[in-house]
Amino acid sequence: MKRNVHHSCVSRHCGNVSRRSAFFLISCASALLSLPAIGAAFERPEGVLIRGRQPTSVTHSLRVQRALDRANELQRAGKPRAALATLREARDLDPRDPATYELEARFLRQSGDPQQLVVALIAALASAPNSARLQHEFGMLLIEAGEARRGIEAMERATWVEPRNHQYLQDLASQLFARNDRQDARRVLERGLGRVPLNRGLLVTLAELCESDQDWKSAVLYYDLAADNFPSGFRKHRRRARCRYFLGDYKGAVEDYQVVAKLRKNPLAIEESICHADSLMLLKHYDRAADVLARLSVPDGGNDLDVQMLRVLCAVQLGRLNKAEGLLSAALRRHPENAELKQLRLLLGALAGRGLASRPN
Repeated sequence: MKRNVHHSCVSRHCGNVSRRSAFFLISCASALLSLPAIGAAFERPEGVLIRGRQPTSVTHSLRVQRALDRANELQRAGKPRAALATLREARDLDPRDPATYELEARFLRQSGDPQQLVVALIAALASAPNSARLQHEFGMLLIEAGEARRGIEAMERATWVEPRNHQYLQDLASQLFARNDRQDARRVLERGLGRVPLNRGLLVTLAELCESDQDWKSAVLYYDLAADNFPSGFRKHRRRARCRYFLGDYKGAVEDYQVVAKLRKNPLAIEESICHADSLMLLKHYDRAADVLARLSVPDGGNDLDVQMLRVLCAVQLGRLNKAEGLLSAALRRHPENAELKQLRLLLGALAGRGLASRPN
């Protein structure tokens, strides 16, 4: 006979399990400097299109190209000063050629001069405002060099020049998130979904951002959209399971945890197994919960107490009072002052006082 024991000793959300935000790992995560407020950087930039360059003669263009080639040769030969001098000669031939600015920035990055690099990056970006590739790449280099505001603005410009490039949008959101500009990061991703509907990368990145903010409902929504539209490529069952668990969708959490449990390369971590077992118990699948907990090998400390308590509660719910008493005694030896274990001791004593026979273990 099953006992009507409330699952109150362990929170419905497994209160002893860490609530720390899990791994918002999006592409292009760098350890960068803090970002000043960017104000109106997310309005549509003015002057995305500029007046075209004036035509030059073929001979003139060839002279510029030869100078660029020679600069590259000198750089490869380990002569950076001569390479920069030749490059500046090419710029004198055509001051508006963005290739000379881009190449100078690349040379200076190799030389390791941060101050000159920043100047060169800014000049290169100004010379090619309509090059999304350059705005995106050099924007990230500016961030690395400590010019976060200018770098973010350049990356933002890239998303307006090529509005359907989802990688630019994801990278921009990642940089904003790294600086704790979470709302701006979310707006960038939502704007991206408006331009590129049902893009898998944007959906998953937005889901991970919502998850890190503990917006479980939105996170599940975006994970579901990714899974429904890209079922063969969906690899986020582990992440969605966690969100479903904290949202209170225990059936959905169990379904996702079962998928992850079948993976040989990345089995469930201890905390995930605890959430899996807790979900099963809340659904009254005590036998299955006991099996999950029995397979756990938990070292002293960490989540050891959570596992021991769930094992005791499973045994009680299955009517295995003798086993529950043994598990509880072992847990009290490790945690003699724990108040929740003492409550369990009183509970078992009350059950034993009613003369309730224990089922076989």
